[in-house]
Amino acid sequence: MKTTNIPEFAELCHKVAINKLHIKYVDEIQSFCNACEGQPELDSSRIKAKNLMSLVYVNNGLSEKSLEVDLESMSQFSDEMLSRYYSTISGAIITSTDLGRMDEVRPFAFRFLISKNTNNWSTLLKVLVWYIKHYPDTPEITNEFKGVFYSISSTMGYLPDLSASLTDQVRSLSEENMRNDKNLNPFSQIYMETAKENQKQVLSDYLSKNPLFVFREFAFDMVKMKKLAPKNERF
Repeated sequence: MKTTNIPEFAELCHKVAINKLHIKYVDEIQSFCNACEGQPELDSSRIKAKNLMSLVYVNNGLSEKSLEVDLESMSQFSDEMLSRYYSTISGAIITSTDLGRMDEVRPFAFRFLISKNTNNWSTLLKVLVWYIKHYPDTPEITNEFKGVFYSISSTMGYLPDLSASLTDQVRSLSEENMRNDKNLNPFSQIYMETAKENQKQVLSDYLSKNPLFVFREFAFDMVKMKKLAPKNERF
């Protein structure tokens, strides 16, 4: 599938964003989607516009309509597309939970987890946590998701307790992920405000307390960006 994006889509996104996702733009978004129909080279723009429509509905308290948009999109997705447009399943697990309609999203969540078409560890972990929470006694947790979890934990640099159940391992990784994520912004602020001669110690302290590889990479990237930035520029 081609993934060409067009200027009109960027303009539409900008307009909707600066107007705080107002509901009045739903018809314009739908018209854009209709104009893309039958043009495979515009599939990417059409799908992203559908995601934008779903977001507008949620922002205006219309979760039912948002979920319907997401379900329609996912029903048309191949496994590869479900992985590529991961924001669709990411939003759907939230709205379906709020509405008590998890069973409708479950098949897509299962496909997303076992497709092996994405390396987006954050969404994979989010969907896995959701699945295990709402379907804790299903056979696929043991039979299908063990490999999924170990792939996620390997990418994130997490060493699970192999003596624990998969449910407990996933819960532990989720808690560690949230802790590392929570600590990243304070570290960034402190590092930027610290005198140069003390920055190495600030970085060392952060790394010693936040062991997940992906967050250590975030920290190193931030340090690198600061070094490359002009002296009078602040993040």
